[in-house]
Amino acid sequence: MLYEFMILIFYVFIKLACYTGWCYFAFSYLGFPVFRKKTLASILGVLRFGMGVIIGTILILTFVQTIYDIFNNKYLAYFFSYPVVRVFEWGAILILLELIYRKKQKSSNKHTPVRIMIWITGGVVISCLADIPILLESGGIPIGRIFC
Repeated sequence: MLYEFMILIFYVFIKLACYTGWCYFAFSYLGFPVFRKKTLASILGVLRFGMGVIIGTILILTFVQTIYDIFNNKYLAYFFSYPVVRVFEWGAILILLELIYRKKQKSSNKHTPVRIMIWITGGVVISCLADIPILLESGGIPIGRIFC
């Protein structure tokens, strides 16, 4: 029991660190004028994790099972559902940044549609890579919502 709890804590730490780091990267990569980068990145990282737990649970519990029922393959269920939801979740973080800094942001050559798509795609990849420890520990891809 203690071992499983420690694995869960490790998993949450990995997710929060990855999400916070990726949000911090967004400030310079996308040209957002942020003064308290570490604080805001931490808040956005926790928010992103919370979105994965709350919003993702609702979407994934229905969507993953449907995909699994269609293909009868856990790997296809993972790759046709989790990345799709994560695009939505990272897009929501970007929209939040846009709303916060809409008035403050000056015209930046960094803030282009291509760079935005690269940042969202990178967030999806980081989210999937952060699943590796739990995938290894659980012996494969479990069906149901444990990923954020």
